[in-house]
Amino acid sequence: MLNLPGRSYIIPEPFGVCLIIGAWNYPYQLSVLPLVAALASGNTVILKPSEGSSATSHIMAKLINENFASEYMHVVEGGIPETTELLEQKFDKIFFTGSTLVGKIVYQAAAKNLTPVILELGGKSPVIVTKNSNLKNSAKRLVWAKFLNSGQTCIAPDYIMVDEAVKDEFLSYLKSYIDKYQYSFDNKNYVQIINEKNFNRLVALIDQKKIYCGGDTDLPSRYIAPNLLILWKWMLPSMLL
Repeated sequence: MLNLPGRSYIIPEPFGVCLIIGAWNYPYQLSVLPLVAALASGNTVILKPSEGSSATSHIMAKLINENFASEYMHVVEGGIPETTELLEQKFDKIFFTGSTLVGKIVYQAAAKNLTPVILELGGKSPVIVTKNSNLKNSAKRLVWAKFLNSGQTCIAPDYIMVDEAVKDEFLSYLKSYIDKYQYSFDNKNYVQIINEKNFNRLVALIDQKKIYCGGDTDLPSRYIAPNLLILWKWMLPSMLL
């Protein structure tokens, strides 16, 4: 009533040409999902899958480039040089999934053209377990969430802060579920670390003096067993409530 005789309405308009830079840990989902959304909104897309997962990158390039018109969508493969070259072009929107470090580079490149950007970046995912928690269910769910895809998930739990009153019981539940699920390649419920660089990075984080259970690693297969490390002193219950 305040704005009569004026009226408001929404006009959906595509952005134009979009650049989507996918990630290696869920290479199909984190590349194809934004691709479908962009196309359904009327945009055209250049898709740059992660070079870290080269096999899936090749498959996406083959399937898309051989079956769809390049003026609507096209897959560009490659590493840092190719990504750098793409970021020097003017796009109407950029969607990036990956690390904070690379996210800053993408944002700086987009700023030169005032290109809107969506960044899905990694972060920390702490878990707080109080003495009133259902310890058994919490341990079961945490073990599943953490070791799915060998922990290579953006929102996988990173560390746990436990009430000192239940720390021993909770640790025993965690260990029992790790033992129960028997994570291994043979059981088809565990995967490799994506590459040697990340394998070495993770191994360097494992302090043998702080291991509660686990500790096995194997470079040729890029296998890192589930590990529980006690990193800090237990926090006072009053700090958790």
